[in-house]
Amino acid sequence: MKFQIQARVVRTSTIARLERELPRQGLSPYRHYPHLVASIDFIKTERHKHDFLVNCPDLVIVDEAHSATQPGGRGSKEQQQRHELVSAIANRPGQHLLLLAATPHSGIEEGFLSLLGMVDSRFERLNLEAITEGQRANLAKCFVQRRRADVERWMGAETRFPKREKV
Repeated sequence: MKFQIQARVVRTSTIARLERELPRQGLSPYRHYPHLVASIDFIKTERHKHDFLVNCPDLVIVDEAHSATQPGGRGSKEQQQRHELVSAIANRPGQHLLLLAATPHSGIEEGFLSLLGMVDSRFERLNLEAITEGQRANLAKCFVQRRRADVERWMGAETRFPKREKV
């Protein structure tokens, strides 16, 4: 239990038990349990996607969000399904969505822009080579980047990041 939040883990091995524990037939576990942890690959399946989207929690946090970028012509079916799911979540009115990625930009600009587009559809068409100050200011309102050097000291204490040695 982290942050005093008792979250239920939703996966292939737990979903049947969670459904049996529901107080009434026809209730969705995604509606009933206030805090859930689920794999994007579990939720993106045809069996779970619709129910999750209909009963989507107010806040969804997607870790490793770079795995849900628009794959274009070079991505896998799994990546396309992840992108479709996260895009559907992002397009829900009033949805709160956090996209976390240690490597949001892996050198494929279209993928990075597709992530930004999930935050705000205007960002999907940004020209990163000619970004204006107004666009940069709008982007700064919803994009946070922290590098290792930014957090080597946190709240007055050393963090446990190993030192990199140049070879």
